[in-house]
Amino acid sequence: MTGSCSSSRPQHFFFFFFFFFFLFVPFLSLAQQSVDINSSNWDIPPKSLCLSQQGNFLHSEFFHNLKRLVSSIQSLRSNTYNFYNLSIGTNSDKDKVEAMGLCNRVLSRVDCLNCISHAAQILTTSHCPRSREAHIRTSKCMFRYSDKPIFGKLKTFPTMEAVNPNNATANRTDFIRMQSKLLNHLILQAARGDSKRKYAQGDGPAPPPYTRFYATTQCTPDLSHKDCNRCLLYGLQNATEGRIGIRWFCPSCNFQIESDLRFFLLDFEYEPDGPDRSTITGKHVKDSKIKDAQLFQMDIDTIRLATNDFSPNNHLGEGGFGAVYKGVLVSGEEVAVKRLSMKSGQGDNEFINEVSLVAKLQHRNLVTLLGFCLDGEERLLIYEFFKNTSLEHYIFDSNRRIILEWETRKRIILGVARGLLYLHEDSRIKIIHRDLKASNVLLDDEMYPKIADFGMAKLFDTDQTNQIKFTSKVSGTYGYMAPEYAMNGQFSVKTDVFSFGVLVLEIITGKKHNWSPEEETSLFLLSYVWKCWREGKVLNIVDPTLIETKGLSDEIMKCIHIGLLCVQENAESRPTMAYVVVMLSASSFALPRPSQPGFCPLDGESSSSRGNHTSSIPSFNSVSITQLVPR
Repeated sequence: MTGSCSSSRPQHFFFFFFFFFFLFVPFLSLAQQSVDINSSNWDIPPKSLCLSQQGNFLHSEFFHNLKRLVSSIQSLRSNTYNFYNLSIGTNSDKDKVEAMGLCNRVLSRVDCLNCISHAAQILTTSHCPRSREAHIRTSKCMFRYSDKPIFGKLKTFPTMEAVNPNNATANRTDFIRMQSKLLNHLILQAARGDSKRKYAQGDGPAPPPYTRFYATTQCTPDLSHKDCNRCLLYGLQNATEGRIGIRWFCPSCNFQIESDLRFFLLDFEYEPDGPDRSTITGKHVKDSKIKDAQLFQMDIDTIRLATNDFSPNNHLGEGGFGAVYKGVLVSGEEVAVKRLSMKSGQGDNEFINEVSLVAKLQHRNLVTLLGFCLDGEERLLIYEFFKNTSLEHYIFDSNRRIILEWETRKRIILGVARGLLYLHEDSRIKIIHRDLKASNVLLDDEMYPKIADFGMAKLFDTDQTNQIKFTSKVSGTYGYMAPEYAMNGQFSVKTDVFSFGVLVLEIITGKKHNWSPEEETSLFLLSYVWKCWREGKVLNIVDPTLIETKGLSDEIMKCIHIGLLCVQENAESRPTMAYVVVMLSASSFALPRPSQPGFCPLDGESSSSRGNHTSSIPSFNSVSITQLVPR
């Protein structure tokens, strides 16, 4: 399969049996003793797969081209990136050979070429001597060739996996969640690498009795950012769960994770990269902080060309901090360009530093910042582009929202919650979004949510902290704003919680925040949902396409309940996003009673009685959880 990660895992018993055999024994020893990973010796026998029918072409032009290509590897000029693209023949030549080799990050440039050369010799002379397409994987490098184009093409077959035979002895849910959290972080980091290296390594906490998880992720750097991300996510979704060690490989990417052995070296122990890392436009990045963030600085002419000089035909929409345009770079990559509409008051260096910080935020539910442009008064931010545009494009359209079945909507709600949790508590800089809304939730090809504009508040409020703050410049969208922010300029993480609650109710009802029922024109969405909730008729407001699906009423009711908890008038009564994620993930949970939402004047409930509900939210330790769904 080429170019897609969505098919089911291929079943090739013969292949997997022998691949597991050659990795099984080394994995047992790997879990118990240190391995000299700098050694150029092959500590694991190579495993190959012939991907085309055997043919008698030993005297053909293709065979001669392949033989020439393999013999040339040893004489190649080595590089520190451990990746090589090779080809012999013209594009119109049916006997053209394309090949690539990739080594683990820990190999020196000399050992890498030796490894690839050795692998290519074995593959073409003994394992697959008469195949027009083949692939080989060793413990330290891989080599593949084909008579069809392979550069820049995502390929997930064949998949290879080796797992430590020992199951985790920790809480399985926590174990899988922490492994996934580390790998998700590293996947995003690797995908953002440049055309020479897409690699990341890191460590993270592990549940008792383990101490840390150690992991690496890697793609062939010819892949686009999106394809690298898709490849590694495909591996993560299909790899065996709950093992204390996993190695997963396919032709385009690989990852490894261990819980009791640090099998990789620290970054400073690697052979340093060469001085020629460059931007998308081919210009060198001079600012070391931008270079460290792997962020690309583009010139204004490049952006004007990409957006057709900010043509109205390329205009995608307006945000709280500026207009967004579609752009197409000279490489053919589609991007979204944010043209900031107001100055931050920062100098150029301050702006660059802020952008570099935001660029380092990595989460599967955040849009990736690819680069920026700084030219006079122009401040432009370049993001990945999504063809499915935003949630707003679907949820408020009676025809389009039909494709958003409940599982998709639930995934969007949980994904946005996790993205906000990352911004509030887990990222290296703490960010309060302040403009979360349906148009700022973008949807990728698989309809997974990505929060956009999450760095705008940081860029324009450099003194922002997680504590309660006040501002005279209220930025955002009325209807999503919390009362204390809209009226007094007071904001905190609970400001985003309110916006999230509004978004949840919009997703479930298919109605905008300013929607009003015909029979009660004085009520808007929040107040009408609250009215129905108090009357026990809340399902009346749910999108009819969801009600038609049997057995979902309890899940929908739970999400409405959580949404109402988030939009409570008193900020202190609203849960944190950490608590929201726990409530959404739990299959059984004792939810507290919500109090009246903000901007919801109704008779029969005084301010004092509403305040009595502040203490109704229990602490985390007092809640009884029956089962948590793993992330």
